[in-house]
Amino acid sequence: MNAPTPILDLERGTLQLTDHDGRVIDYVVELDRDADGWGVILRRVDCEAGPYHVGRQPGRMWHCDCQSFRFRKGPYAPYGCKHTHSVRNLFALVERLQPRENHVESKAR
Repeated sequence: MNAPTPILDLERGTLQLTDHDGRVIDYVVELDRDADGWGVILRRVDCEAGPYHVGRQPGRMWHCDCQSFRFRKGPYAPYGCKHTHSVRNLFALVERLQPRENHVESKAR
C-alpha cells in the first residue's frame, strides 16, 4: 500500500473528512489555479460527489460550492460546511509554516 502524498505538498495531497454519519471520506486536494485568491479543489476518492471548489478572496469569507454551504445545513452550518471548516484550518497551518517574506532579521549590536 502506498503512503498518501503529504498534504503540505499542496500540489496534490489527501485529506480525510468525517461526514454527518461518522463515515471517513477521503478527498484528493489540489490547488485551484483558477481561483481568485487562495483556493483548492476537493475531489472525493470514491467519486460519489463533488468536486468541490473551496476558496477565499482577500478580505472575504471562505466559500464552497457544495449544497451544505449554500443551504447552511448540518453541524458545520456556523462554519459554512465541512469543506470550508477543514480547508480554513489547513490554510492556517500552511500560513504558519511558510517563511515570512517581510521578516526582518534583528541587527547585531
